[in-house]
Formats: sequence, C-alpha cells, structure tokens
Amino acid sequence: MTLSRTTRGLRAAALVVVLALLAAACGGGDDGDDTGAPDSGGSETTAASGEPTPGGKVVYGLEAENSGGWCLPEAQLAAAGMQIARSIYDYLTVPNADGEYVPYLAKSVTPNDTYDEWTIEVREGIKFHDGSDLTAEVVKNNLDAFRGAYPARHPCSSSSYSTTSTPSR
Repeated sequence: MTLSRTTRGLRAAALVVVLALLAAACGGGDDGDDTGAPDSGGSETTAASGEPTPGGKVVYGLEAENSGGWCLPEAQLAAAGMQIARSIYDYLTVPNADGEYVPYLAKSVTPNDTYDEWTIEVREGIKFHDGSDLTAEVVKNNLDAFRGAYPARHPCSSSSYSTTSTPSR
C-alpha cells in the first residue's frame, strides 16, 4: 500500500506533536531541591527546629459537602463525613474480628427472650470532652433523639421503641 505525500506528512507531524507532548509531560522545572519531595510553597520550619506550640489550625478537604453539621440526627454525611464522625463519636457497641457486635462504651447489651427489650449497662468512668460523665440518662436521651422524640430534631430511625433509664447501682 502506497501512502500519498500528504498522508505521510500528516503522520510525521502527528508523531512530532505526540513526542513533544510526551517530552513536556515528563519534564519539569528545577527548583534546586534534590530531595524529591514536592515543593510546599511555604516557609514552614521542620519539627526538629523547636518545641511544638499549641494553637494554629488544621485544613482538610473532603470529596463531598456535608450538610446539617455534625449532629448525627440532622447531618447528611458523605463517605468522608462518616469517617470524620467516627473520629468524633464513640459507639456503645463495635464489631469484632468475627463481625459480631461487642460492648465498647457499654459494659453489656442484653436482650430479653423475645428480643423486643434490650438492657444497656454503661461502663463507669467514661467522660465526655467537657468532663461530664456518660450515664444511662445520657444514653437514653441520645436514643430518644435518634428516634425523633424531640420536636426540634429530625429522627434517624422510623421504628418505634421506647426508652427508660435507671441509675447505676
């Protein structure tokens, strides 16, 4: 098969353009830093230059917006928002290596024979960030908020159940 002079010229030009694009993509500027680390663009000092000081700010990015804040009954969390919420909130139970839920903040979670009533015993000594205690009343209030017992809050659950609280013995 014989190619015309025009077709050969176009192919040669296309090859030159592709090679130029490849060369440009593989190249880069030399900032004189041979460490291989990306340029931070700032004048921050390293950790070895002194003692850490409290304060400052943390800037982070999420792949999606979260609406409704971080209060779980009102929040509409994207996947990254759920990861952040997991770092803020602890759970009454957590899955173990076998996929079974075991007590975490709860000391025990025990159903009755028909599984329509559950007793949650809360561990002693657990405190919130403000120093207040985790109590049965706090757990009850959170479960009530979850199911929509408070008019100002949106329910997270459509199932109906009731909660009662008894103080620790």
